[in-house]
Amino acid sequence: MIVKKTLILIFFLFILINNRILCGNDSISVTYIANCGYLLEIDDQKIIIDGLFKLGHNRYPVPDINTQKLLVSNQYPFDNIDLILISHTHEDHFDNKMVMNCMLNNKSAKLLCPQQVIDRLSENKTIFNKIKTRIVECTPDTFTSQLIHIGDIEIHACRLAHSGEKYQDTQNIAFLISINGKSVFHTADIDPAQIDKYTGIKISEYNVDIGLINEDFAKIENAHLAREFINAKYNVAMHLPESIAIGWMDSIKDKPDLFSNPYIFLKKMENKVFQSNQENTDHAYVVYVDSKTGDEKKVTKKDEVTLRLFDTDDKPLLLSVDEPLPIDYLHVIPDSPGYQMGAGIFKHRK
Repeated sequence: MIVKKTLILIFFLFILINNRILCGNDSISVTYIANCGYLLEIDDQKIIIDGLFKLGHNRYPVPDINTQKLLVSNQYPFDNIDLILISHTHEDHFDNKMVMNCMLNNKSAKLLCPQQVIDRLSENKTIFNKIKTRIVECTPDTFTSQLIHIGDIEIHACRLAHSGEKYQDTQNIAFLISINGKSVFHTADIDPAQIDKYTGIKISEYNVDIGLINEDFAKIENAHLAREFINAKYNVAMHLPESIAIGWMDSIKDKPDLFSNPYIFLKKMENKVFQSNQENTDHAYVVYVDSKTGDEKKVTKKDEVTLRLFDTDDKPLLLSVDEPLPIDYLHVIPDSPGYQMGAGIFKHRK
């Protein structure tokens, strides 16, 4: 059995290396939580941005219940979080209780957010007092930016107007996150029509690898603003209703000059590994499919390895593996390389 386990591990490592899923120095891993929520993994840093929420105005996708539990309980893939970023207080970006529980269970995590978010968190004084020393406030003047360093992470907090006249008093922060020359810009709910008022850092000069662009920037008529203001190598559309998100790529497929390397996540908990600072745009990615709701069919493609979580109600036996697979870890799904050998990412067998 030891020999079999060793062979499985070696085989799976070969698959990962061959598909460049083991992140090297030029990789940025992005896991889509829902709406504007993402888990970023850059080098050894794990960052959650706008992912701790549970409501979507009856318009935008929200994290599944199982994912919400993982988010707040320091469980994979949301374990050992280094930094939590919250752009503003709206319910489709922020939930008081989830943020506090996540901070309580991630003892070393820092939280970076505007003052309005801190005010909301401080309403529960008992819990707030337990986490307040790890909260960093960033509320630059409107249309300016502020530079913050948290460990090895450099963040430019850029305050720009929120879309919609009734939200002009909202402290809306877009974040430019940089680690060892790799960078991601998250637009939050910026109104592209007002970027001409902005006097902070010139984001387009920072060689942004990934631009996470909201539904207003993602409009065809605003593509030139995304290019001029952000100028990202990859443009990932976010904050779109599911009915619109499904057709976004089709709407621009014959217009290659609109967005550089466009992409949109359509499956919650999908993960994509982007290559930074390379001339080509090749990439490999892993898809995490929720064990309760995920559809495994037709998700594997050439040069991709697809994994999913198994739980206590879902323990398949493989013909070539003579014991049950471990639960609560990622396993290669049917039709992916390594499935018949029981390959996966896990600590030990149960």
